[in-house]
Amino acid sequence: MELELLQGMGPSRAAKLRDAGITDLVALAELDLRRSAPDGMNADSLRKWKGQARKLLDAEGVAYQKAPYRSNGAPATTPKPDAPQAEPVLQHKTAPPAKRGLLARILGR
Repeated sequence: MELELLQGMGPSRAAKLRDAGITDLVALAELDLRRSAPDGMNADSLRKWKGQARKLLDAEGVAYQKAPYRSNGAPATTPKPDAPQAEPVLQHKTAPPAKRGLLARILGR
């Protein structure tokens, strides 16, 4: 799919992306902006076009490699399969026995 399908993408900007090796929407959708961005291109515009490219590809059912990162660029926090899992902390919904006794005496129960 052609880069010019994106809103705000003109022939000169598309040519800059092609010169940088981003030849179609799939390549743009897979672009890791934290590691490589074409020289002279605005990072905000690239993020916007990357999002538009992903939406178009999703609508057309075209597969692309999704990076294991959140949309804000932070790494996804998924536990490693061999990492030990923390035990859940149980919270008491009732007061401890000593306080229940005191409460029962106050309430006359």
